[in-house]
Amino acid sequence: MSKHSQITTALRKRLLQGEWRAGTLLPTTQELAHEFGTSVFTVQTAMASLVEEGLVERRRSLGTVVRHNPAVLTCAGIYCSSSLLDEWEYAFYRELCRQLQRQLGDDGIRTVLHLDMRSKKEKRTPLPELVEAVDSRHIQALFVVLTDDASTPWLTELPVTTSSVCSDPALDPVGFDGEQMLQLALGRLRDQGCETVGAISAIQVPRDPLHSYFRFYKTFVSTIADLGLRTRDDWVITPPAHVLNHERYGYESCKTLWRQAERPDGILVYPDTSARGTVMALLELGVRVPGELKLVCHRNTGVDWACPLPVDWVVSDVSRWAATMIEQVHRQKRGEPIEPIYLPYELRFTNGTTPPSRLRETK
Repeated sequence: MSKHSQITTALRKRLLQGEWRAGTLLPTTQELAHEFGTSVFTVQTAMASLVEEGLVERRRSLGTVVRHNPAVLTCAGIYCSSSLLDEWEYAFYRELCRQLQRQLGDDGIRTVLHLDMRSKKEKRTPLPELVEAVDSRHIQALFVVLTDDASTPWLTELPVTTSSVCSDPALDPVGFDGEQMLQLALGRLRDQGCETVGAISAIQVPRDPLHSYFRFYKTFVSTIADLGLRTRDDWVITPPAHVLNHERYGYESCKTLWRQAERPDGILVYPDTSARGTVMALLELGVRVPGELKLVCHRNTGVDWACPLPVDWVVSDVSRWAATMIEQVHRQKRGEPIEPIYLPYELRFTNGTTPPSRLRETK
C-alpha cells in the first residue's frame, strides 16, 4: 500500500471512530506531514480521498473541516458474480449496471464495479478487494446485481448498506412482480380470444411444492383457471435445471411445442432471452402470428431487439429498477424501515401503445 493510502486509511479510521467531531478543524497539512513523517504533497493526496468520500471538506482561508456523516453516500460498489461478457443472457445485467452507474453519477456518486470471476469454490469466500473497499469505507453502499448460491451467504454478512436483484431478503432485494406479470400476459391472451395457453421459459420453474419458486408455477396454474383458460403440462416448457443459452432453449422449445398434434391458441414467452429464439423458430416454421398463434413476450427496456412478428409485450423498466434500488439505499441511510420491493410490469401492444388501465389492474 502506498504512503498516501496508508495515511488515508489511518485518518479515515480516526474520523469514523469520532476522534474529531463534525465541524472540527483538522490539523494542517504541515502538522500531519510531520506526524506521519512524509511530505505535504503526500498528505494532500491522502486528504483528497477523504474529501471525495464526504468525510471532510476544504474551506478557503480556514482549512479542512470534519464533515463526518455516516449517511453521506459518495461512492458505491456494484457486485456481479460473473464477468458480464457479451452473451445475450447477460444483456439485462449489463443494462442494469449501466443504469446504476449513470443515475448514481448524475447525483455525483462514484461507482466501482466488482466483477467476481473466481471459480464457484472460490466464491464461497469473500472477494478480498470488495471486503477491503467496505472496511475502508471506500464504498458506503453495495448494489448486488448478479449473485449465486456460493457468494450470497457472505454478501449478506458484509457491514454495508445493500440493495440487490436476488431473492434473499437479507440483501434488501428489488424486483418485478412475477405474479402480476402472469395476470397481465394471460389476461391479454384471453382478451385476444385464446381458450388454451402454453408457456416457454428458459428460467427453471419447479413444480415441486417444496421449492422456493413453486409459487410462480402455482400462480400460473391458478391464473389460468381464474381466467377460464386451459393448459396442459406438455404446453408449459421449462428446463429441469439451469440453462445457459436461453436463445437456443427458446428456439428448440418452440419447435417441440409446435410438433405436438394439439397446440395452444396462445403462448407466453419469458424472459426476453427466451423470446428471441422462440420468434426465430416461429419464422422458420412459417407460423402466422397472430393468425395461428397469439404471442405475449417479455421485454426489458434498454435491451430492445427488432422483433419481426406482431407480438404483445409485458415490459419491465430497467431504469426504474435501478432508480428504486438507489432510493432503497438512501432510505436505509436515513434509518427508515426496509422491505423487499416488487415493481409492476406494463403491458404494451404490438404498436407500442399501452392498453386501457383496466387491463393493467391486478387482482
